[in-house]
Amino acid sequence: MESFVGGRGGSGMNEPSMPGEAAVPGRHVNDHQMRLYMKHRLKEGPPRAAVRAGFSVATAYRIEEDPRLPSQKKAPRERRRGDPLAEIFDTEIVPLLQSAAGIRPVAVLEEMLRRHPHLSRNVRRTLERRIRAWRALHGEEREVVFRQVHEPGRLVWRSWASIMSPRSSTSASVS
Repeated sequence: MESFVGGRGGSGMNEPSMPGEAAVPGRHVNDHQMRLYMKHRLKEGPPRAAVRAGFSVATAYRIEEDPRLPSQKKAPRERRRGDPLAEIFDTEIVPLLQSAAGIRPVAVLEEMLRRHPHLSRNVRRTLERRIRAWRALHGEEREVVFRQVHEPGRLVWRSWASIMSPRSSTSASVS
C-alpha cells in the first residue's frame, strides 16, 4: 500500500509520494487528465487515480464534488466594457474609409476626436484593430505576389546528375 503525503484537507499542495508521478503545482487540470482520472476512478480510489492522472489528491476530491470536464466549466469571455466605437463606426468611420482608401487609423482617430470631443484617446488600438478587420473584409483588393528566390546551386544539381551518370558502361556494351 502506498503512502500519501497530506490527505484530504490542507492547502491543496498535497502531492502523492509515488516516484515519477509527481504532479506540477499551479498547473490546471485538462480534459485528458480528467478522462484518465475518471477511467482509473472506476477501479481505484481517488488518491491512486489522482496519482495516475498526474494531479494532487486534493484536486481529486475537488473533482469528486464537480465531475464536469474543465472545458465544460469555462464560461465564454465577453467584452469587459462597452464598445466605445459602436455608435460611430458604421455611420462615420466606414464612409471615411470608403472615400479615402489609404487613410491611416491615426488620422481617422484625430478626425473622430475633432467631431466627438467626448471620445477618449485610449480607443486608438481598438480603432486600429477594427479598421484592420474592416479592410481585410471590405477594403480594396491587394495584389498577390509570389516571390521567386533562386538559391545558387539548387537547380543545377539535377543537370550535373545527368552529366555525371556512367554512360560509358552502356556504350561499351553496345560495341
